[in-house]
Amino acid sequence: MSTSKIKNIVIAVLIFINLFFLAVLTISSAGEAAEHHRILDDLRMVFTENGIGLPESLPGSLLSMKTLETERDAFGEASAARAVLGDCSPSGEGGANSVYTGARGTAEFNARGELKIELTEPYTPRGGSAAAVAKRLLRDMGIDAAAPTIHENDEITTAVAICEYKGVPMFNCSVSFEFNKAGALLRVTGRRPTGIKEAPQDRLRDLPTALLGFLTFTRAGGADCTELISVAAAYRLTVSAFGDGTLSPGWLITTDAGVYFIDALMGEIVTADAP
Repeated sequence: MSTSKIKNIVIAVLIFINLFFLAVLTISSAGEAAEHHRILDDLRMVFTENGIGLPESLPGSLLSMKTLETERDAFGEASAARAVLGDCSPSGEGGANSVYTGARGTAEFNARGELKIELTEPYTPRGGSAAAVAKRLLRDMGIDAAAPTIHENDEITTAVAICEYKGVPMFNCSVSFEFNKAGALLRVTGRRPTGIKEAPQDRLRDLPTALLGFLTFTRAGGADCTELISVAAAYRLTVSAFGDGTLSPGWLITTDAGVYFIDALMGEIVTADAP
């Protein structure tokens, strides 16, 4: 048999093997998808029987999310202070709270990731609208966040941005920018993670398990809701008194009675006002 014929046979065999494994993977994936939909259908029925509606669309798994560690970043704090205050320098004795003072005002940071920047006199940053100014300042401060939402009353316009990590929102981290009606910045407050790095990984609870835990939580009186409006993947920041912390993956549950976070590692359920 000629060399060319042998080569063609080998190529044909390799193509057949690849097609075979592709078919096996496709069948396996289709089976897993069907099983996932069946579980969610059963879950929807259980919730309905307990008087709670589920949203039509539910997210997939948390496989792309990882448990993360955070650590306090003194250099980042100084950069964030300068982004708002301009020239400023550290003052005080340091420790748990770091304070920076400049001609425009004072910036204070603590070990829990909280920040408060007060302007001595309102000033109008470049950028245009409150949302545009907030977006630019977030970038200059080194904070990853979603597009700010605007809240207005008679005297104050507030731009609030939810912090993110790789596009995933953080349950308890956001930064607010307050402006007067003339568009001058008054203060910046909020909480954000710093020094993010990957941590040792553990097995995470899947969505059906998490939702069943939430149903048990409601039946025990933890929440008085009749509808889950949305369910989304999210992170939650917990920080020690020394500034080292964890960003835990989980599920953000928005209901008609409030917002809750289900930790996918520990199964803990916390409310929006949890520390």
